[in-house]
Amino acid sequence: MSESELDRVTKRNVLLVVENEHLKDQLQRLRELVRSLHRERDEAKAVAAQYLDAHRDVAVSELERGPGEDDRDPGDEHKDLGQQYDGVMIIEGANSALMGVGQRCGQPAIAIYSYDALVAHYMADGMDEGEAIEWIEHNIVGAWLGEGTPIVLVEGDD
Repeated sequence: MSESELDRVTKRNVLLVVENEHLKDQLQRLRELVRSLHRERDEAKAVAAQYLDAHRDVAVSELERGPGEDDRDPGDEHKDLGQQYDGVMIIEGANSALMGVGQRCGQPAIAIYSYDALVAHYMADGMDEGEAIEWIEHNIVGAWLGEGTPIVLVEGDD
């Protein structure tokens, strides 16, 4: 190999090493960005879970109140603000899966349950995952009990 060819190969190798280092730096920055995005996603999920838990707890307490029961001060000037959810059809014992109550103009309020939380609930009661899914599909999702039939929300993947 001549000296000029050797110089050319050496220069090319030097350029490849520099380019490789640059690509390593970019990869490291991308990894840091992905970690940051995952942290932000996890924080957002935690906030959303707290929000849903708070709404579920409020809905459960509203549903557990009997007709005519009201926990507000009798002198409260805003009696129309705390609606009772009388007659809302609920899945007995599955309060942990209750996301809230949906309302539509002129229609009865409807309990809204999380599909994943229902699966977890029935698995905690001793069913395996397949049995829980079959039970939910047949007895809840596949059942029509009138206009107040609960809604089962299937949440999207990330």
